[in-house]
Formats: sequence, structure tokens, C-alpha cells
Amino acid sequence: MTSPQEADGAFLPAHIQRIVSDLDKRFQEKISLDDLANQHAISKYHLLREYKKYTGYTPNEYVIHRRITYAKELLTYSDLTVGEIASLSGMDNVSHFIHLFKQHVEMTPLAYRKKWQGIH
Repeated sequence: MTSPQEADGAFLPAHIQRIVSDLDKRFQEKISLDDLANQHAISKYHLLREYKKYTGYTPNEYVIHRRITYAKELLTYSDLTVGEIASLSGMDNVSHFIHLFKQHVEMTPLAYRKKWQGIH
């Protein structure tokens, strides 16, 4: 998954850059589309269309990507449990975290950790 700034090889409009930056800072928090739209003074439907148009992802897909990326870093460089990593990544439900991780990385968090510990 490329970063939104690289989507379609184009630069993002300022309002989309601000939303991406906001999501990058707050990906560990619960962020609703309504709250995000209100904070950026845009309708949620317009936000959804514009964000997807310029980045290729919905805001929710982007937040999930950021959470999985952060979890991969923690799995690689820490000894935290999967539950702790799920929580630090912004996910309260460990089972859901494991499911999403496996869906995006094609292996469980523990398998990912073992793979990287074997390399280092």
C-alpha cells in the first residue's frame, strides 16, 4: 500500500493533506467519520469521496493500514504481547486485530514476529 501522498503520482490538495496528517497523528484513537468531517468542516460524504479520489483509500482503510504498520514495528522491535500491541495500535478487540492483521499481512501477528526474530 502506497502512502496517500504518492497516490496516482499526484500531490494532494491542502485539505486532503490536512486530513491525512490528522489521521497519521490520531490513528491510535477511535476516530469516527462524523467527528473527522466536523473537525475539518466538510460533509462526511464529501470527505469520503474526496479522500478516496485523491488517496485511493477510504479514511477507515487508511487508519487500518497505519495501525497494521505500527503493529508490525512493535512486533519486530518489542517484546510486547499481541494484546498490548493491539491496544497500542488503537484496537480494543484482540481477535479483531488478529483477523485484520492476518487479512493484510497474510500471517498472524505471532507468525510475523517469529519470522522477523528468525532473521535478526
